[in-house]
Amino acid sequence: MKLDEVAFLNRQLASMLKQGLPLEGALRELAGEVAAGAFRGELECLARELESGEGLEAALARRTLPAAYRTLIVAGARSGNLPGVLLLAADHFERSHSLQMRLRSAVLYPALVLVLMLICAVSLLALKEQTASAMADLIGASHRFQFGTVHLVLGFYFCVPLLYLAAVSTPPLRRLAIWWVPGFRDASISSLSYTVELLLRSGVPLPEALDLVGTLVGNTPASETVALWRRRVAEGVQSPKDLFSGSDGSPFPALFPWLVTCGGQDLAAGFSLAARFFRERADHRLELIVNAITPVLLVILALMSLSVFSPIFNSVLRISGSLGAD
Repeated sequence: MKLDEVAFLNRQLASMLKQGLPLEGALRELAGEVAAGAFRGELECLARELESGEGLEAALARRTLPAAYRTLIVAGARSGNLPGVLLLAADHFERSHSLQMRLRSAVLYPALVLVLMLICAVSLLALKEQTASAMADLIGASHRFQFGTVHLVLGFYFCVPLLYLAAVSTPPLRRLAIWWVPGFRDASISSLSYTVELLLRSGVPLPEALDLVGTLVGNTPASETVALWRRRVAEGVQSPKDLFSGSDGSPFPALFPWLVTCGGQDLAAGFSLAARFFRERADHRLELIVNAITPVLLVILALMSLSVFSPIFNSVLRISGSLGAD
């Protein structure tokens, strides 16, 4: 399901629980509103197991729901404020959905532009071949050399889109890019910060929250920094300043640990501040990326056209001059 749909379902579930409906009954009602599929099956199975007397934590452990989401539900149930935790989760999913849409637009728009560039390159190459064939008996060796350089130029314009499309469609390269490319990196830091904030505000202890975040980041450039935080927590470090000092290496900028420690002992507030700051910076940088594509496209298309038509035009001028001299 889409993140905005999951957010809506969380709000509905929270509303049902606030009205006094038992969790198992609320889950069954909610499953009836979900389209048939794996998610609906998980909700129905969870409702049946709860109705049979199964504990919530044990029932959730057998479901294929995301680990962080299962932890949130258990923490909310333990604290007696499951509706409040569900609303926090809904806010988190809505922010994640909005950020995901911005990232997709920043990736797809250049992809469309590069595909257009690829089509133009192929079209210009075909035009060049047709022109060269029609004028082959009139063009000398020097002109053939000029036409040969067109292949190199168009080859460059042909390879760039293919390399970009290969990069965005390869998971390892995509994971690397989102932690190194400006804008994408800011969005990733914001998403990580929002996740930690959500877990802490839901009552999840910091060690468990960092373990979950470490699982979520996986094998990315951020994994070493998260692992450092986890080791320090395991060693008994409690001061936020000591806990997050030295976190300003790649891919986290120096401003990140400072923002997190601004909350003092309230780490949720510190991560919230970092999440909002990097979210705003990500929005600004992604907007710049998208807005810069159009003028760049115009320049590229102009260069492509000149690289093809300039040799042809020069050849026509030389042939005209030769004919005039004769």
